[in-house]
Amino acid sequence: MARLIGQLTENQLRAALIASGYDNAEARLYLEKLIGRRDGMILDLRLQDEIPLLRPALLNHDFSYNPAMDGPFSANVNGTTIVARNSAKVISRGKILKR
Repeated sequence: MARLIGQLTENQLRAALIASGYDNAEARLYLEKLIGRRDGMILDLRLQDEIPLLRPALLNHDFSYNPAMDGPFSANVNGTTIVARNSAKVISRGKILKR
C-alpha cells in the first residue's frame, strides 16, 4: 500500500483536493498535510531510496498562503488547468484565517 501511495504525484493530490470541493486555503493546507504524511510514511518504512520524497526538506508548518498574492491553488488535468474555489480564507503561520 505504501508503494501505491508513494506513486501519487503532487499534481494528482492537488487535483483530488480541488475535485473534493475544498477552497484555495483549505486545499493548500491539506496538500501540505498529505505530503507530510506521505513522506513520513516513506521514511518510516525506509523506502526513500525507492520512492522520492515530495518535500525532501523538512515541512514548514508555519507557512502562509494568500490566494490573492500567491495565486490560486491549481492542478493540471489532461492539459487543462483546474483551480480551487475562491473564499475569504488565507493561511497565516499554518492556520486558516478569514480575511
